[in-house]
Amino acid sequence: MRQYALAAAIVLCCLAGRAAADQSPPASQEDFAAMRAEMTALRQQMQEQQKHYESQISELRQKVEDLSRTAVKPAPTLEEEMAAAVEKAKGDLPKAEPGLMSMFLNKGAGQSSVPDISVLGDFLGHYVADHHNAPNLAQQEDGKRHFQFREMEVAFSAPVDTHSKADLILTGGEDAKGQWNMDLEEGYLTLTTLPYDLQARFGKFRTVFGKDNPVHTHAMAWVDRPDVIANYLGPDGMAETGAEVSWLVPNPWKKYIEWTADFQNNGNPESFAGTRQDDVMFTNHVKYFDNLTPATAMELGGSVATGANGNGSGGRTTLEGVDLTLKWKPVREGLYKALTWQSEAIVSQKDQPGGTTVNSWGAYSSLEYRFALQWRAFVRLDYSEFPDDANSKQLGGAVGLTYDMSEYCYWRLEYKHTNAQGPLAGQDRDELWMQLNFGIGPHQAHKY
Repeated sequence: MRQYALAAAIVLCCLAGRAAADQSPPASQEDFAAMRAEMTALRQQMQEQQKHYESQISELRQKVEDLSRTAVKPAPTLEEEMAAAVEKAKGDLPKAEPGLMSMFLNKGAGQSSVPDISVLGDFLGHYVADHHNAPNLAQQEDGKRHFQFREMEVAFSAPVDTHSKADLILTGGEDAKGQWNMDLEEGYLTLTTLPYDLQARFGKFRTVFGKDNPVHTHAMAWVDRPDVIANYLGPDGMAETGAEVSWLVPNPWKKYIEWTADFQNNGNPESFAGTRQDDVMFTNHVKYFDNLTPATAMELGGSVATGANGNGSGGRTTLEGVDLTLKWKPVREGLYKALTWQSEAIVSQKDQPGGTTVNSWGAYSSLEYRFALQWRAFVRLDYSEFPDDANSKQLGGAVGLTYDMSEYCYWRLEYKHTNAQGPLAGQDRDELWMQLNFGIGPHQAHKY
């Protein structure tokens, strides 16, 4: 810009000089020579300034290039550092030669070479004050006070291929006499890619009847199962061998509705044939789930099970059940506050050898409140008759406190009083449990 301004000034000076010359006497040769020398000096000055400016621009350009090459790179993030460390560690590891076991571990696409393995332990301290030594109560223990390793559960789970997965659950337990027994609690194959939102499994599994029966012992909210479950389905619940199909029912309300049908052996000893099993038990269960509010969820279920009971020719048992669960968990305080109300009722019609039918029923209702991050308290009311005796009745009440030491370990204290009526009148009982439950390995979460 300064070059152009200087040139313009020179031109103006020349024009002004020419105008003045037109009005003044003619210039001499000396004047022309002086003007030529002055213009030559100005031209040299302009060239020197141009070279100076070009040199400065070149120096600035060089400095910018140097700065761009030596710019400090941003520090790597934690994820980038970890990824680099993993890659470096992989490079440092020696390449292992395939061994003899590789021919057994190479299972093909869709299957892990090693299944997920988990182990769960359930340890009890149990005190019983049996006022009249009631041997007929369904949950009677031999001994007034003792420690018991009630259950050790070993679970294996892995995909078989892209269409199915397998689960195997072995359970070992110590009875009141200190004898250990190992059994297959569940072992089944699940087909996961059936059309029309269908799913099926085959093997031995817990019967989908009601809310409590499908739940394993370690996942219950109490130490013991409610009396109605123990009396009608068994102290450990009902699990038999057979086949199952479940269907996620489409509906115009876009709600979660699941229908499950079980076809299993009728080996349950409490309500069906027991050791005289010779037929199939059919079970149907419908579950409806809905979020009532952002903090409140509801699950409503209905169940029907029927099968031969071994009491003479044509004798059958039919069980109907209904269950309701409400869960409240505030959005912002869900880790510290939660409330669960769970209730279930079972009605039974069991044919007897003489051609008569025993109609009986039972129910329980439980309320659990989480009042801190690691603390829960519960209260439960029980009422139960018996499948073969509607006149014998149990009324019970239990209270307890649970301390969640971690995600994998909890302690629980429970007190329960049972009042017996009918033929069992006067055979009341008080029980106190201390439970320690712990687990190792990636045990899968149970259904809601």
